[in-house]
Amino acid sequence: MANNPEDFAKHRIETTQKQLRAPGVIHSLGADASRRMLELSDRLYLPEIGTDRVAKLQEGGIPVVGLLPGDEIEVTGEHSDFSPEQRKSLSDKGVLPAVQEALENSLRPGERVVMDEASGGKTISRQGKYTGKSGTKWRVVGAPLIALNAEDDDEPGHDTALGHELVHAGQAEALPFTKETNRLSRRIYEETRAYHVQSALDTYLHSKDANTRAQRVESAMRTWLESGRQLKTEDDRKDFERFLRTTGVGGMIKKSIDV
Repeated sequence: MANNPEDFAKHRIETTQKQLRAPGVIHSLGADASRRMLELSDRLYLPEIGTDRVAKLQEGGIPVVGLLPGDEIEVTGEHSDFSPEQRKSLSDKGVLPAVQEALENSLRPGERVVMDEASGGKTISRQGKYTGKSGTKWRVVGAPLIALNAEDDDEPGHDTALGHELVHAGQAEALPFTKETNRLSRRIYEETRAYHVQSALDTYLHSKDANTRAQRVESAMRTWLESGRQLKTEDDRKDFERFLRTTGVGGMIKKSIDV
């Protein structure tokens, strides 16, 4: 494993693409989800990073950077607003061009983050808030960038962080806006999907008994569903987050966020 952050990110891209092509992972995820993940992984690339710590983005790709704890990265400038995939998603959902433009114009000029030691990775986008004519408030995200903690090692659960974050990048592309009132519910659901994919990768790379965090969340999910409970409504999802917090698995979102 290379220690240079750029080499680290390149290595993670290559290994994640290999993981997602493994027959066992394809079988675990199912044909449709596997195809979607492979399509996303084929668009991963290493962006150039300027001395100002701004990533130089390419249209239509999903950038991946390696950062050491304390390192910064900023998403701003060309190709950091809506990606072509996000615009297509909005059009497919029947969002009128004028509303698309208003959503895009709501994005802040840039988003700068610092990598912290505890994080395996982050999916970063320019953020925005938009209020529709009816008064409904929306949260908006621009094109995603994935930042990985380049100090991470190849321990089980660490070596699949890119797969987890790639799910979130795909989610940002498929639905670049959400109602403010639904934001917490959506975040919980999105984490369950990311941990589901990461658990499959952990099992492929190590074993079903590796006891990674993703595998523990996935096991708790199976227990939850087998008991007859669901994840369809906001209350369902909040209840599942509470369940994780009280069973020793640990919640998927910050403890400081009340559910």
